[in-house]
Amino acid sequence: MTYIVLQLPGNIHYLYDRENSGLFRIEDTDASALKGLLGEEAQQECISRFQAQGLCLPTKLKEIEHPDVHILSQLTAYRVSEMVLQVTQNCNLRCDYCVYSGSYYNRTHSAKRMSKETAFKAVDFLMEHSTDCDSVHIGFYGGEPLLEIELIKKVVEYIENEYEGKHVSYGLTTNATRLTEKTADFMANKGFNLLVSLDGPKEYQNTQRCYVDGKGSYDDVLENLRSLKMRHPDYFDLMRINTVVPPNRDLKRILNFFAENETLARTECLVASVTDVGNKNAIEYDESFTRIILIERTKVILYGLGYLQPESVASSFFVYLSELAYMHKIIINQSLISEKSHPGGPCTPGVRRMFVNVEGKIFPCERIGESSQMEIGSLDDGFNEQRICSMLNIGKLTEKNCKECWAFSLCGQCIALSIDGETISALKRLSRCKEVQGNNFTKLRDLVFLKENGFDFE
Repeated sequence: MTYIVLQLPGNIHYLYDRENSGLFRIEDTDASALKGLLGEEAQQECISRFQAQGLCLPTKLKEIEHPDVHILSQLTAYRVSEMVLQVTQNCNLRCDYCVYSGSYYNRTHSAKRMSKETAFKAVDFLMEHSTDCDSVHIGFYGGEPLLEIELIKKVVEYIENEYEGKHVSYGLTTNATRLTEKTADFMANKGFNLLVSLDGPKEYQNTQRCYVDGKGSYDDVLENLRSLKMRHPDYFDLMRINTVVPPNRDLKRILNFFAENETLARTECLVASVTDVGNKNAIEYDESFTRIILIERTKVILYGLGYLQPESVASSFFVYLSELAYMHKIIINQSLISEKSHPGGPCTPGVRRMFVNVEGKIFPCERIGESSQMEIGSLDDGFNEQRICSMLNIGKLTEKNCKECWAFSLCGQCIALSIDGETISALKRLSRCKEVQGNNFTKLRDLVFLKENGFDFE
């Protein structure tokens, strides 16, 4: 089916029609008919009547092909807007769930670090391939990137000297154990977008995020963050926290910690589950984890409608309103599905985000393992457009299923979610469809609930 029926409290029903990329309020009896609850004859009569109104039409889609394929050369030549530099593969912590922990394919901690020459070459490569972009963003990644703070400073200095007219923003994800006063001053002065990894209460942090010798990192991280807040309070307010919640952790306790901690109470906190992309082991969460997320999302919706004060909502979940607003934007701006189209999900590898590892090899992003088949080029040889094109058209891997899916335009699956071990797998991609459809169904239902109750997405 290329449509889905949504039911809201009060027996209100909406139709999401992927062919029109629209949401339409429908009568109760029509909803029952479309779902097949009144029999096949009633269903066909309803569909025929809706088709006369331009809804529930047969799809025009004949072939899976991403629209960027035909302009790929121009995009890679002039429109690269973001680069992430892996300045080191080393880290002073040993977190159980880290992608370099040994639990993931193709990645382990090592002493490899990016040379100044490779870093400068990467900057030149970005600038040469971003001439149509008014601004670009450079992120620094590890391991722990602050182990290479001197290299990071040299990169910023090189850009300021060689590319004075280009607007460049910077970002960095850190465990904050090396966030000294001097480093904090530098990052605040340069306006770095700072994301700090902190997993909540002392017991959780010290269990999950330990130094190489097994010592917990909580006290060092909190002390460094207090110092940052004292020295640069305005900059501190812009900092965000990323907390990873492994299975069997009490999410509510984590949320309460961030709400009640004197230093971090006003800090935006992003909650993430342990990624299963490239993980050698199955990652499974219990029902309590999902239940808490649903409760907090419901509270965010009630806040959006004016029924709750902001302090009643966990700060980690305010972003859900932005996610719903983004979905609303996709729906109202989505053009009609043509004969050639591609499921939503894949950004254009190397254009939206270019990950350069310590050796100067280029990958679509830092989420993908560094195996040779995931490479999309190198600083020496440039982009491999054939490889990029293949990743961009990942929907061809599951073409039949994608053509028939109501969530076609809302799908978030990219090449990363099709990796099974060290291979690209159609079965792996299909195994995620139920979850993708379920997430989109919930978001659509929440979106129309907000619309029904007067929420202004604009």
